[in-house]
Amino acid sequence: MKSAVIINLDYEHHSVQVCRAVWDEIVLRMESAGFSRHYRIFLADMDGETTTARAKRVVAEVEEALAPEGVLVFDVIREFYWFEYRQINDLLAPANEIPEVSIIQMDDFQRFLNSYTWVKGVIQTTSGRLRTLVDQTATLQAGRIVEKAREDVSIDGQKIRLG
Repeated sequence: MKSAVIINLDYEHHSVQVCRAVWDEIVLRMESAGFSRHYRIFLADMDGETTTARAKRVVAEVEEALAPEGVLVFDVIREFYWFEYRQINDLLAPANEIPEVSIIQMDDFQRFLNSYTWVKGVIQTTSGRLRTLVDQTATLQAGRIVEKAREDVSIDGQKIRLG
């Protein structure tokens, strides 16, 4: 079984120096524990139980090593995931090396605590309808925003501030 562990650090709430110290220690110890690194993913040819136990042990060792410096590693770690994989394709590789992937799925339901996507080029969604529900604040930042409608546009709010 091929296993992977992803560890992402919380650069928003911790200094680059602290994150760098934690990351360097994690890389050193994960590689010593039998993982190979592919950018920010640690790969192992182990079953899930062994992989997660080793990864947790490594993070606990890093916590213990950096505690004298006042670093709480579990506070610096933003995401710590294990997953099983069959193949990894580097989507930043030149176009002639990227395999074409087609997926046809009738229904798809996904639920995450957090989800982050970074795309260098374009994300395009084509759908019959699009609906976004947000419990708190929705923020959109762009250099320029263009919205077009063939029919009416409705904006509903207690206050609408322009400019």
